[in-house]
Amino acid sequence: MILVDSSVWIDFFSPLPSRAGKELRRMIADAEPFAIAGVVVTEILQGLTRNVGEIERYLSMWDILEPAGFSTYREAAAIFRLARSKGISLSTIDTLIAAIAKHHRAGVFTLDQDFSRIARLTGLSLHALSGRRSRCPSYKTSLLHNWITLPQYVRLDEQSQRRCQAMCRNIRTLFNFDPPVTDEEVRAASLQFVRKISGFNKPSKANEEPFLAAIDEIAGISRRLLRSLETNAPPKNREEEAAKAKARAAERFGAQA
Repeated sequence: MILVDSSVWIDFFSPLPSRAGKELRRMIADAEPFAIAGVVVTEILQGLTRNVGEIERYLSMWDILEPAGFSTYREAAAIFRLARSKGISLSTIDTLIAAIAKHHRAGVFTLDQDFSRIARLTGLSLHALSGRRSRCPSYKTSLLHNWITLPQYVRLDEQSQRRCQAMCRNIRTLFNFDPPVTDEEVRAASLQFVRKISGFNKPSKANEEPFLAAIDEIAGISRRLLRSLETNAPPKNREEEAAKAKARAAERFGAQA
């Protein structure tokens, strides 16, 4: 699972997105599993000057990773103190996003260099963007939100929104790939399955333990199933399958801007 930070979303919504925004568009077209956090939604929406309703509806289509109660906030504070002891200044929001990502075993897709510092201190996983990283201006030193627009790519009618929402939560085939699927991909599919059959995006405190236990059990069963299955068909190439999925998405939803 990948947690997409506000810096990448803002680039995505830019009329001239950099490689990070284009990468997020590719992930959407390829139905790669990713999510956002509640504080990320707040960061994006709080400074908008136009297209507020449309962007709210668009962001609401994606899964939200929530804090796991007291333990997440404690972890965020621990990250803040650790960084401070090393002479590194971090924002409370960034440490909270990092703690949420660690709890959900998610990598963070971001343009904010503070997360690279957090990763060095804590082992936080980051979603790699090959080549030179784009830089996103600081919220505090720019009028970043003033140039956010809603590209044609995300101006969806209601029918397209429903199809896109189904695509976002798609559980993909995991068997017979080269290279084989990772434990993270198996767990992400198991999470989507449990969310589907339970109807919960995030369970209540009373249901959290059985919800997480079900994910672990289904992931374990799925891994054993994948190891035991046999086929005479040649393994599917990941890049080729991704290209096919992108072509299907382009045919259904139109070419990306």
